[in-house]
Amino acid sequence: MTRVLFMLGSWLLSNFAKKVLLGAGVALTSTAVIQSVLGAFISKAINASSSVDPTYLGLLAISGVDQAISIVIGALIARAAIVATQVTVSKIT
Repeated sequence: MTRVLFMLGSWLLSNFAKKVLLGAGVALTSTAVIQSVLGAFISKAINASSSVDPTYLGLLAISGVDQAISIVIGALIARAAIVATQVTVSKIT
């Protein structure tokens, strides 16, 4: 009886745990890569914005362009993370 339970448990864990751990690893890895690339682009954008006239930056902030840009970039990052996870999971299964 213990042998049957052990075989059943190992079969369940081999399939389920392997997929869960692999999916979590892919998600964490892709998120880390995306955030590091995003951090580099944000620092470049901050450095580039220092040469722009503060009046123009103030007008852009009043009109809400900064929030619109952050919403679009956030959506693109979320989409990239989802696609990266789906591609890897589909290759595995």
